[in-house]
Amino acid sequence: MKAVKFTLSGKNAFFKKPEVNTYYYFTFGQIHKVALLGMFGAILGYDGYAQKKWTKIKKGQSIVKEYPEFYEKLNKLHISIVPQNERGYIPKKVQLFNNSVGYGEQGGNLIVKEQWLENPKWDIYVLIDCDKAEKLADSLKQKRCVYMPYLGKNDHPADIKNVQIVELEETTCQ
Repeated sequence: MKAVKFTLSGKNAFFKKPEVNTYYYFTFGQIHKVALLGMFGAILGYDGYAQKKWTKIKKGQSIVKEYPEFYEKLNKLHISIVPQNERGYIPKKVQLFNNSVGYGEQGGNLIVKEQWLENPKWDIYVLIDCDKAEKLADSLKQKRCVYMPYLGKNDHPADIKNVQIVELEETTCQ
């Protein structure tokens, strides 16, 4: 079995947790599969949440689950995420910044506090067992992407290095 392996890192990352605190927004401690699939979708040029045409379901109709294009096309990829920070722990730090687009009280500044991961680093393996995985491996090797990949928010650019094709062996636990 073959897989594409690469090192994913950045200066900071923010993978927003759905829990809301009155003081600041929390981040997950590691990158998760959906965030990784979103990054792969950006590399390959698939639509994301912002491009999705959401429709309102009227009362009495059956609910049809629809997902963004990147998830529908890439959710079957076999992925392994290996943290490279010391002991697998990525330090976190709270960052404060102003958002002056008018969402604050009376049109003033909104002070945003977010918990960011500092210097995250992972080795990512993607099993090459389908056309989508081959296309992704080719794009990574050639350093081509349609949209810029980032770590949770576009404030945190992703650094992709050491792309290589590796041979995997199946093992069993005894």
